[in-house]
Amino acid sequence: MKQFEYSQQLQHLKMTIDEIHNMLENKPVQYAYIIHDKDDTEPHIHVMVKLMNSDMTADMVCKWFKDKPQYINIKKSRWENKLSYLCHRTPEDKDKFQYNPSEVIANFDYVKKLEDITKQVKSYTDIENIIEEIQNGSIREYNLTEYVNAHTFSKHKNRIIAALEWYRRKIMTDKNRDIKVIAFTGETGTGKTTYAKDMCSNQGKTYCVSSSSNDPMQDYKGEDVLILDDIRDSTFKFSDLLKVLDNHTNSTVASRYNNKAFIGDTIIITSAVGIKNWYRESKDDEEKAQLYRRITEWYAFTKDYINCFRYNEKKKDYEFMFQIPNLIKQKYKDTKISMLDTLNAMGVKLSDDMRKAFLEPSENDDKTVEELMKEMPF
Repeated sequence: MKQFEYSQQLQHLKMTIDEIHNMLENKPVQYAYIIHDKDDTEPHIHVMVKLMNSDMTADMVCKWFKDKPQYINIKKSRWENKLSYLCHRTPEDKDKFQYNPSEVIANFDYVKKLEDITKQVKSYTDIENIIEEIQNGSIREYNLTEYVNAHTFSKHKNRIIAALEWYRRKIMTDKNRDIKVIAFTGETGTGKTTYAKDMCSNQGKTYCVSSSSNDPMQDYKGEDVLILDDIRDSTFKFSDLLKVLDNHTNSTVASRYNNKAFIGDTIIITSAVGIKNWYRESKDDEEKAQLYRRITEWYAFTKDYINCFRYNEKKKDYEFMFQIPNLIKQKYKDTKISMLDTLNAMGVKLSDDMRKAFLEPSENDDKTVEELMKEMPF
């Protein structure tokens, strides 16, 4: 995770406020916190933290505050929204007590930052600014309501929809466009979809997971990555799948209500059936080569390992690259050891304190990584 919120009632804090402040001052983070003592709840603290240099796990962050994982919120939301919430300046919290920005303690100019956020929000009521943000790709269908309120949308609906269509056409006609296509295959329960989502999150990309084999594109709203989850060769006609995965052309996908265009940069396919077994009886080797050359990377999952392949254009076939442990099915205590071994092999030298933090026993040690991820609020 890159950012998180720590929230706890004052009476249950495991550290004093001064201790929390001093701890944050000694971490490579951007932070802001406030005590909410004027709400209709017990007095509590909200601490917003953005990690500056490295990713951390919720388990490691818990040790900072000497508290339990349920008080660490890593739910995905914009950093600006988190900061606005400290004073209840988000639209959904307008009926709550409005705290003075001067009450927030931060290692940056919080008051100025909040002013900038407020100006930005106001600017999104200006249709010209909205059109400009659509034009540069910042506003798309999936995050439209985050930037455009109902009043503005109802007033300028036709212009907004036309601008979104213009952006689609711009992307689709880009001659230099190159979509990356990746396949994750393996039997159910090996973590394919979890890995796909985590890959997107780690790269800071938005994603859409297809939810219907009858209409795989029905939920797509312009996200960066389309995850075609658990598809079979019966999901698409062969010719349609070639169009969907075409790395360069501006093809659209037949959807129940209209032809939808993929305007992102990556398509991830997950399937219980290995690539070599798709369209096995109906297509010859040359035809299937057309499909393979579109899927440049293939990860074959088992419960213990992930085998990685890359398509070789000259051989017209996949060649084995390497094998890695399927960490998501490992117990947490084993992943810590694997991580240390990997860092050591890379020549990364950890401090004694960091090494101790990695290996220190945890109540989560006997849970699998997948079980821990399901417990996390993201």
